[in-house]
Amino acid sequence: MRPPSPSVVSQDLNPKIHSCFANRFKIQCRIKLSTEALPLFTQLLDECWVEGKITRYPKCLHAVLGLMMNLSLQHSLVIQEFAEEITQKCMSLVNSKEGRIVTRAIGLLSHILPVSLVALEEAMKQGVVKKMIKFLKTGEEATSGYALKTLAACVRNSRQAQEQIVKSDKKCSTFLKLLRSQNDVVVGNAAFCLGKCLEVPGMATNLLDTNVVKILLKVAGREAEKTQAQENAAIALGKLCNADARQVSPQDHAEYLWAPELVEGTLSKTLRLYNKREEGGLNIQAQCREDASSPPGISSEM
Repeated sequence: MRPPSPSVVSQDLNPKIHSCFANRFKIQCRIKLSTEALPLFTQLLDECWVEGKITRYPKCLHAVLGLMMNLSLQHSLVIQEFAEEITQKCMSLVNSKEGRIVTRAIGLLSHILPVSLVALEEAMKQGVVKKMIKFLKTGEEATSGYALKTLAACVRNSRQAQEQIVKSDKKCSTFLKLLRSQNDVVVGNAAFCLGKCLEVPGMATNLLDTNVVKILLKVAGREAEKTQAQENAAIALGKLCNADARQVSPQDHAEYLWAPELVEGTLSKTLRLYNKREEGGLNIQAQCREDASSPPGISSEM
């Protein structure tokens, strides 16, 4: 009796098991490709991009950046080895006049900076904070989303980045605006950035005449399954209150007591969360799919 053909075996497999094997295969492919192909792709960036805002082969450059984004989803020693060089190229590419190339360059930065302090130092030297704030305010949704993730990576490990953000926007109005987003990932990263900026002396006082407490309470007190956005908002709120108790003092700032039950309930819970938990990590999820109208290339799947 002949053994069943591979197609028959595949059909007989439990769908969950089949999916597990497929995911493992994709991860192995990414690791293998990153080891073998990432150095070549890094060289291709040089061929496609010339300093002085000149793009030689825009379609090729766009595709290479997409492939590198996918490969960088899986951490490897090769990525560590080329992180500084890739960062240099990406920081140069954000000056491109082609929006889709800028988007992918920032997206690649958002993958590289969280895993390499050397790359972060290089990006800081080249003014990454100022550039990302610009794209955060003026870029399209995908571009601003990647810019926010890049800023989150910066403030996580760089006090200089925190200070630069506070200097450029003393009330962190951009982050407060993003906290109202319907996108939970955006809210989580905005709350994370705000929480890190509150470590800068005097930042909490700058927010006294804003509605930051109300905004953070609304995020942290959502009646839904606990998310990273809620935890990051709770941590930011805890830092804010510890840094300047007037933020929630009914004697000094009665205007914040729009809902006493929230202050007594949600706030006490968030403060306990802040005191008991270590600070939440980056809310950086692998979101590499672009809008359907965008050219193919970036995907969370191989």
